[in-house]
Amino acid sequence: EEIDKSSLLDLTEDMVKELVPKVGQRSKFMSELKKLKILNSNEKLNFDELLSAPDKYEDTVIGTNHMSEIDISNAEFLFVNEFGSNVGSQNNNSEIPEVAKIDILRSKSPYETYDKVEISIKNKLLKFHDGQMVLDYYNSAGCLNEAMRNKLCSVIIKDELVQNDNCKKISRARFITLAKGIEELFTSETQYTYFIPYTKEGNSVSPNRGKLYDKYCNIKRDIHKISLKPKLAIVKDISIGLNEKDFEESLNWLKHNTNPDNQLLQFWKETASYRLNKERDINCLTKYPGLSKPVGHLLIDIDFEELYPNKGMSLFNKFDFFKQKLKIYIQRNKISFGAKDTILKNELMNPRIPGNNLTKLSNHNANELKTIQSDKVEKAFNYGLTVQPYIVFIGSDEENYTDCFTVVNDTHYKLETPVKALDICFKSFHTFNLKYPPEAEQICMPKCFLCFEQFMAISHLMIHLNIFHNVNNIIEFKCLELNCFRSFSNLNSFKKHLNDHPINLICNNSDKAVNTYCELIPPDVSNIPSNSNILINVNQNIESIDDIKKQIYQNSIALISKWYSYSGLPRKTVQQLIDDLLEFNSMFLSILKEKISRVISLCNDDNIGNELSQIKDIILNFGSPFESMQTEYLRLQTLDEQGLLVRPEEVSIGYRLNDRLCNGRVVLEPRADKISVIPLRLVFKKFLEHSNMFEIILNYISYLKTTESELISSFIQSQLWKEKLRINQNKIILPLFLYFDDFEVNNPLGSHAGSQKLGAVYVSLSCLPPELSSSLNNIFLASLFKSDDKKYYGNRIIFYNLITELNYLEETGITITIKNVSHQIYFSLGLILGDNLGLHSILGFSENFIARYPCRFCKCSKTECHSQLKQNDNCLRNLNNYNADVITNDSSLTGIKEMCTWNDVHSFSVVNNFSVDIMHDLLEGVFKYDLALILNHLIYYSKYISLENLNNRIETFNYGPVDIRNRPTLITEDNLKRQKTIKMTASEMLCFSRYLGLIIGDLIPSSSQAWSLYLLLKQILDITLSKSVRPGDAILLKTLISDHHELYLKLFNVHLKPKHHHMVHYPFIIEKSGPLSLFWSMRFEAKHKELKDTANSITSRKNIVYTLSLKQQLQLAFILSSPKSDVYTIPIKIGKIIKLPQHKLEMYNTKTQFVSIPFNCISDKSMFVTWVNIKGTMYNTKNMSIIINVSDEDNLLPTFGLIKSIFITDNNKPYAIVKLFITNYFDEHYQAFNVSFNHVTDFSCVSLEDIGNINPTHHVVLSNDMNN
Repeated sequence: EEIDKSSLLDLTEDMVKELVPKVGQRSKFMSELKKLKILNSNEKLNFDELLSAPDKYEDTVIGTNHMSEIDISNAEFLFVNEFGSNVGSQNNNSEIPEVAKIDILRSKSPYETYDKVEISIKNKLLKFHDGQMVLDYYNSAGCLNEAMRNKLCSVIIKDELVQNDNCKKISRARFITLAKGIEELFTSETQYTYFIPYTKEGNSVSPNRGKLYDKYCNIKRDIHKISLKPKLAIVKDISIGLNEKDFEESLNWLKHNTNPDNQLLQFWKETASYRLNKERDINCLTKYPGLSKPVGHLLIDIDFEELYPNKGMSLFNKFDFFKQKLKIYIQRNKISFGAKDTILKNELMNPRIPGNNLTKLSNHNANELKTIQSDKVEKAFNYGLTVQPYIVFIGSDEENYTDCFTVVNDTHYKLETPVKALDICFKSFHTFNLKYPPEAEQICMPKCFLCFEQFMAISHLMIHLNIFHNVNNIIEFKCLELNCFRSFSNLNSFKKHLNDHPINLICNNSDKAVNTYCELIPPDVSNIPSNSNILINVNQNIESIDDIKKQIYQNSIALISKWYSYSGLPRKTVQQLIDDLLEFNSMFLSILKEKISRVISLCNDDNIGNELSQIKDIILNFGSPFESMQTEYLRLQTLDEQGLLVRPEEVSIGYRLNDRLCNGRVVLEPRADKISVIPLRLVFKKFLEHSNMFEIILNYISYLKTTESELISSFIQSQLWKEKLRINQNKIILPLFLYFDDFEVNNPLGSHAGSQKLGAVYVSLSCLPPELSSSLNNIFLASLFKSDDKKYYGNRIIFYNLITELNYLEETGITITIKNVSHQIYFSLGLILGDNLGLHSILGFSENFIARYPCRFCKCSKTECHSQLKQNDNCLRNLNNYNADVITNDSSLTGIKEMCTWNDVHSFSVVNNFSVDIMHDLLEGVFKYDLALILNHLIYYSKYISLENLNNRIETFNYGPVDIRNRPTLITEDNLKRQKTIKMTASEMLCFSRYLGLIIGDLIPSSSQAWSLYLLLKQILDITLSKSVRPGDAILLKTLISDHHELYLKLFNVHLKPKHHHMVHYPFIIEKSGPLSLFWSMRFEAKHKELKDTANSITSRKNIVYTLSLKQQLQLAFILSSPKSDVYTIPIKIGKIIKLPQHKLEMYNTKTQFVSIPFNCISDKSMFVTWVNIKGTMYNTKNMSIIINVSDEDNLLPTFGLIKSIFITDNNKPYAIVKLFITNYFDEHYQAFNVSFNHVTDFSCVSLEDIGNINPTHHVVLSNDMNN
């Protein structure tokens, strides 16, 4: 009928009768059409002059894509309704253009004369037509929907910014006032939906949130966009203004032609700026055949001149000066060149052929060039390296050569002189952006004999020994220089020896790279993964033979417990390792013992004879370190005696007939079915008494109790736990999380899949600090059984022993002794965790999610769940209706299959088990459904982007140093069209959803409703993944989920899925239990991998349950074997120690703002490193940015800094020198902050331990030169 948007709004009832003949459908259509007409009856603002302002400008961003062009037809909608993001212009004095002010003032109503402090929200709304619409809608409907909330926020923020004409900013206090005013005017709304202020308590941080704040950010974004005028780039960037279309013709010629030479050189020079910015790598040799020509070295000269103007002749101009400096350097440092030392020094001191001083002498003929190349390629391949550019001289010997070649890949450039060959070789590294080869690395630096780290100077090594290895405790100082085996008993002698030591320059590819890992505090076994090196305790002050025996015995136990802790190492292999070690010892110790005996018989000195006899006894003990542990029975018995091993208990739960072959016949015999149960009372006693664990827990609990804040970051601060503590206020009670899940130990696609499916129950202490709670070492196995047994015997029998143990821990508790002081500790079950299927199966709810009552939190029917936007508090399950439903005993009417057996735990009630799993609900559920529908809509319906383009962007996007390992997989057409789901793991989906706005946001218009649904999802994800929450976050989340569900139903015309329904309970669960990220399944799923690795390393499945349980307890024994007093204090780990150039240190000293303590990068005893790991969070200098300030007082935006260098002070404190960004605004369309470099402040020095619990991020430069 050719009905477009304008004609749709003009349809009359008679016209609709012809289009929609059925009365019922016509009634619904007319109702929706009426609403649409109301929404479009808004009086348009005049934005013609506003849009004429320049919209091209330079800016930068922390995570986005380029901005969409302003659509003139929707200009007033963009300004009024689409402003909402974190904004702060590049300089704080930016103003709205005069034309913009005029147009905004024109739109004011006659009520515009007022005192802005006393003006009410209602008067603000009456000034604008949109505001009047909001009031009219509320008076008729009694509440506000998403569209009305957006209009409300737009009117208020626009009016505030017009009043604050001088600063264009709204203070935090003003936001709070406005939010409260909205709550007073609209009784159905709450202030937390509109603004939640930034909060920080210790390391717990929660940012500004709310619809008013989002709208403010969006408006500031657009003001920033239209007010910025084109200006010269402050920082030189050769990528600005480069467009492939401008060079397309020249580039195509270069890709397919090589002649004539003059045209080749001309086009090469014309395209230099573009190529060096976009295609600066070794692949240019294959892309541009001209580089393979004999004149290709001229092209390298052109590119080098483009990169470094007026530097092309530096080598030739300064060669004589460099030669003299090199002579002095060699003589001063006594440098040796090995076998060619004499020849090379003669050439350097008295060169016979001009310019051969710095080149490597080779005697080859022209026929050997290909052989040389193939040999180099093969050698490099063997060492995992690549062949970098090198020089070859052709001649009869080392003193007479005729030709010089520079070789780049398979291309040989013939040059006139050795210096020119060296010149081209050097320039090729820069023009092709290559790394220097290992032969060119200086390895004459002093090396630490403890951690093998290298240093640029001997003084740096001394500082390193003093800071990292406590020089006072070092008994022997060893020299690691080539062919030097001396050692010294004191530091001064060692230092003097190094100063007098000749320096050797060696070029040997077989030398392995030095260890680049160092720790400020020696590593502890509790934090070492099972494949790490064992910590052997060596006491240097051993005097007697008995002490030696004791030490060997203790180290033997440590070694055995380490071997047993390997997940992928079968227990039978430990016996083989011990046998091999004993055989190895006996081979040479017997010879050594005989020689010592012979020397003793010939020795006339009794003192020497006695010393040799003691050495002989030591050798005898060392030869049999496992004398008392030669069998596995004895080894496990030893671990028992040492108090390290808590054996799993096998519990018989019943009998079933089992077939067995007897005398050639199959007979049926009763077989006991057993499960493994771990005595938790013993596990917790040993765990809390070990090292400093109990002290850490008490300190953390005390810190949380003394911090009076609405910020919740632990389960201990939740309402649910506080209610349990009120009953027992005088006891030390620790909360427990219990997790259940099934997993497959066999090949899930094999013929035996499912036959050995196991159910595992883990427990963890929910009162641990965040850095310890995420460690797999602190998640304990509680019970293990076959899933078939649970189905056969039921929950009550399977979990009876575990429930009994939990009641014992709650009523009787355990007694632990810390520093000779006894403490009585009790435990209480806080929450039972798991995915939806696992929880429903063990809690007694229906496992069929399409059942009539599929929810464990409420009694809403399936039909209600399909369209429910908010939680119905009247339908929540409580103790009364739960007991009534159990009596009814009909799951089709109640959703309950059986009485929950976990109700037998004294302080636990299933109706108060407020836990959800956002990993399965969101990342492996809602996001897979929703993003598939969203992308399907954007690709096949709206046609904003093609699937091929999407996959190309997924492949080439810069995921940064944090998320590169979780980069998403490619999406297939079958996923979107037929399956309507996206196949990704939870980690991949988290990465994909986080960066989708940056990947394709520039192609999607802001008016797309499908994109609006993604933005709502992203905001929901941000809150649910937060490590700390406030009460207001739950209220805001409730609004976001309601808006999401409403838009989802409207867009796709499908009902909500069960996982969508779980989302409506999220705000309620946050209020009761705290942040949802505290009890998701991600870390527990990782715990499964240890059991799976063990199962895959063995072939027997006879008693797989006990085998895996014992292996887990042996891993715990290894953790408990550490004798250190600070095992659970997480050390700061650092990467390779590096030396910065002097000019860079001087620049840091003069151009750095120090936030707290000022440092001198040259004179202070600080050490620069490549990376640092603080409590599991990695910081490095590879395009990593951190948040310096979460909320600036002026514009309420975070401040970001790009990490340029990291250093450690002499008191082991990590600091970062960062290049500050100016946060311009938060772009809601891309879900990222737009930033630009701060050219007023050069650098800032911040403490990495004080920046809070917000993970580092990275900045992305988008295709339109925006930085996000």
